[in-house]
Amino acid sequence: MVNSAQASGALDTQVKHSGLQSFRMTNASGFAPNVFGRVYQTINGLRPYTTYRISAWVKGKGVGGAWVGGGPGWGLRQHFPQGDFDWRQVSIDYDTGPAAGDFELMILMESQTTALWVDDVAMKEVGADVVKRAAAEREMQTTLDDEIKHLARVQQQLAAHPALRRDRYIMLGVAIARRFLARVQLPSSALRQSEAWSQLQVEEVKEVLDATDRRIQHASHQSVSHASANDVPEPLPGKVTIHNGVFETAVVHASHPLKKKKQPYYFGGYGHFGQVLADLPNFPALGASLIQEDPGGPAFFINPDGALTKNAHSFVDTLKRAAKDRMKLDLLISLHYFPPWVVKQAPDVMNGGGSIPFNIDHPAARDMIQKYLKALAPLLKNEPALFSFCLSNEPTYSASGRDRYSRPLWVDYLRQRHGTIAALNALYGTHYDSFDKVPVPAVGMPAEIHAQRAYWDWVRFNQKHFAAWHHWLSQLLKAGAPNIPTHAKIMVFYTFDRGMLHLGVDPELFCDATDIAGCDAYAFPTGGDEVYNWQADELWYDLLHSFNDQPVFNSENHIIPDNSAPNHFPPEITRAAIWQGGLHHQGATTIWVWEEEGPGGLNGSVYFRPANIYSVGRALLDLNRLSPEVTAINQSQPDIALLYSMPSIFWEPDYGGSVSRLYTALRYSGLRSTFVSERQLQSGHYAKVKWIIVPHATHVESGTVEALQAFVRHGGRLIFAGDNDLGWNEYHQPRTLPAAFNQAAPLDLKLPDQALAAALRGLLPHGEALSILEDVATGQPAWHVEYQVVNEGQITLIPMINYSTKAQTVRLLPAPGGYPKPTAVDLLTGEKVDLNRITLDSIVPRLLQVTTLGP
Repeated sequence: MVNSAQASGALDTQVKHSGLQSFRMTNASGFAPNVFGRVYQTINGLRPYTTYRISAWVKGKGVGGAWVGGGPGWGLRQHFPQGDFDWRQVSIDYDTGPAAGDFELMILMESQTTALWVDDVAMKEVGADVVKRAAAEREMQTTLDDEIKHLARVQQQLAAHPALRRDRYIMLGVAIARRFLARVQLPSSALRQSEAWSQLQVEEVKEVLDATDRRIQHASHQSVSHASANDVPEPLPGKVTIHNGVFETAVVHASHPLKKKKQPYYFGGYGHFGQVLADLPNFPALGASLIQEDPGGPAFFINPDGALTKNAHSFVDTLKRAAKDRMKLDLLISLHYFPPWVVKQAPDVMNGGGSIPFNIDHPAARDMIQKYLKALAPLLKNEPALFSFCLSNEPTYSASGRDRYSRPLWVDYLRQRHGTIAALNALYGTHYDSFDKVPVPAVGMPAEIHAQRAYWDWVRFNQKHFAAWHHWLSQLLKAGAPNIPTHAKIMVFYTFDRGMLHLGVDPELFCDATDIAGCDAYAFPTGGDEVYNWQADELWYDLLHSFNDQPVFNSENHIIPDNSAPNHFPPEITRAAIWQGGLHHQGATTIWVWEEEGPGGLNGSVYFRPANIYSVGRALLDLNRLSPEVTAINQSQPDIALLYSMPSIFWEPDYGGSVSRLYTALRYSGLRSTFVSERQLQSGHYAKVKWIIVPHATHVESGTVEALQAFVRHGGRLIFAGDNDLGWNEYHQPRTLPAAFNQAAPLDLKLPDQALAAALRGLLPHGEALSILEDVATGQPAWHVEYQVVNEGQITLIPMINYSTKAQTVRLLPAPGGYPKPTAVDLLTGEKVDLNRITLDSIVPRLLQVTTLGP
């Protein structure tokens, strides 16, 4: 494995210590932070209170810094000699202590090395504190035995009360407990995990069974009508449609198993290698309804003659199995698995840039892709389990215009953009005699303004060209499978990063190219006043939805950081991320990753974590049990919009941070917010809001200024947050703003966060502000609480969640024009809630419903 280092390795049959070969490693990079080359293997099955000796035979030529070791934090290191040396054995001991976790054993080079030969690497037990080890293993066995008995008691209750088996939440807990208790009892030769993981799993099974016990006790005391209210719909095989930004499909309820009903449905599950296929029959019991699968793409599916391979035809059987198990499947078409036979025919095809390794404009690539998708789509189009096509995995591309196939498009783009070469030269400060002579800028933001203008042109060309290629892919599939929607797994978190604009992704253009707003996003613990960075999901979902009113599909939802150790990851965060995503237009998600351990971010995933799987399942069941209410929230009219501006992303370093701060202030003020883009403004098609915030958007196109003038003329109000809003065009040329903007309300971004939110609320005229949530303890507006008030006919829905690390008690103050009566019901728990004293535990969501409105 190489991390930003010019390092490599290969087997060497000429130089070896024993046997047939050794492994030869080289590194041309000097010492620098996080620059290294390594080979590694995850060792599991270690025992507690045991000493292991790690050893390796090494030979070196021009060796710099290199070592053997690894383990937790890579803290165990035995350095090799430097310079030239003959074969010698190097060793170091490792004590496991009470927690025998997986050990990442590695040979690592951290500076220049001409050649390092490695052979006979070993990790062997050399000692143990047998008394402590035996005690630890007995304790583990006792805990395991207790939970086996615990599960048996739960199953006895279900046998005595068969009606409880219709409760999906109870059966979710039982399915997880069965799965992991069976797993930890596998023989050590078959169990691909350490003792630490087994211990974690048994501990979390206890949490799951305790929650299941509480659910059984609660359900046993409920009336039939309440049980019916907890009836979770189950999707049927067949077509999924999109209506008003929400997925809809036919479902059945356990209370009426023969009655089909079409309704909004929130799909969720896991991705995306072989284990998801093995677990297809098991997923519905875990609350899942969707998987993403990556079967290998054209390298495995298409022959040189254009005919599909046996692998492609056998994938039909996979879809039929999924349908039988009432699961949906998102197919990643995996063009990055490029067929070697195309490369053999056209060696220059592999000169792409980014995650797309081939030239997207090369005729050989286009021909192969066209044959592949035109053959694949008709083969799969009638399979009821096929949910969607994912066009690309984390797509990036930076080669547009840099080859003979796309350069004419670059020249045409410049000609259409500037009209005359004189106009371009005046802008760039250059002396080209024709558009044909204008080069494509190198990747990276230049220092000088004139060069930045040229770079801006290429960034936009690259973004439009890459999105157009995805539109071409989508249309090829739609020609053969018109009812199967498409999406792309863009890394949406790069959107506001000026240093990543060369990657070629403008999410608005990608949404135009596909049916679903696709992404890869994640939200992890912060270590600060908030439990986790919820904006890293919700802001992006709201942005993606705002472009075309599409449901969002996060098909690589990282709810657990990659390569996490066997430590408990708060299940409350997992539940909150899935539930809150559903309230912010995430209509589908597949979670990374459902697979046994291995390289590439597979270690420590949700797959190994019973409590987090339970939280995922619980949130998905809640979203669908309450799908009418969740859909009403998603389809409610926004109050205010933030301006999305690609020129400001390019030119203004503060733009992205300003958007995030203002988005937080809006959500903590109970204001339903959305986004409006420059393109939407200029076309006149955007959410009909009364207010638009310009979030330190210093650079916009002239058409945007004209569109904002029209917005003001028709009664809209502007808020200018920060200095010099709209002050330049997309080429950093200053402009004088029309007098109509003199009435824009100013908002000082230098204010602290809470003061900024208060100032924002103060700008809204009396009668337009929503209900204020007040902290009972301080009498001040609550902070770290996201909420909104949605009026739906004779009911009012009030979703809220406290992102603070501490519990809060709040009250909902009256809003002008009407206030819900003071008693509500939490639809998630059935609890009655006094709106004058609402208890909000840390990251425990509430969905309050008031059925009668009053003055």
